[in-house]
Amino acid sequence: MSLAVCEAPRMVKDGSESTFQPHPISAAAANGHTGIILKLLEHGADVEFKHIDGRSPLSLAARGGHMDTVRALVGRGANVLSLDMDGHRAIANAASEGHHGIEDHLLALLGAKRPPLKHTMKTEMHFMRLYAAAKGDEDRIKVLLQRGVEVDSQLPVHSHTPSVQRSGAAPR
Repeated sequence: MSLAVCEAPRMVKDGSESTFQPHPISAAAANGHTGIILKLLEHGADVEFKHIDGRSPLSLAARGGHMDTVRALVGRGANVLSLDMDGHRAIANAASEGHHGIEDHLLALLGAKRPPLKHTMKTEMHFMRLYAAAKGDEDRIKVLLQRGVEVDSQLPVHSHTPSVQRSGAAPR
């Protein structure tokens, strides 16, 4: 049986080996085991526990395409604004694997926050476009454009637009 988050120790920046130990909630989230997550949370597990890559259980479930698990975690207080070590939220993790239903669900939750999080919404839409373009997902691009997504908007950390990414001319 292969678990998405059970891996060998990693080296840290100073060259030493990490002592990080995977948490059962991370393994359960990455593999969509909602019942196990609920049981762990009942017994005090941290809904915001960060895996070695900084991903929360919500981000791991979103990346794995596990909608029921995503809903359960959000229902138990998981933070949809939580960032991993790459600066990605659960929405970008779902987008990177093409899980559009989860992207849309989490984006709707962000859109319902008050006061409105306009910059955060723009950032998440950027990643949704970027991953759809990189995967050649024309249907998703059409949906995003119909929703009024800006075609050439960029974030400061990126030097290219999703259109350039799709063309293969983006810097690597």
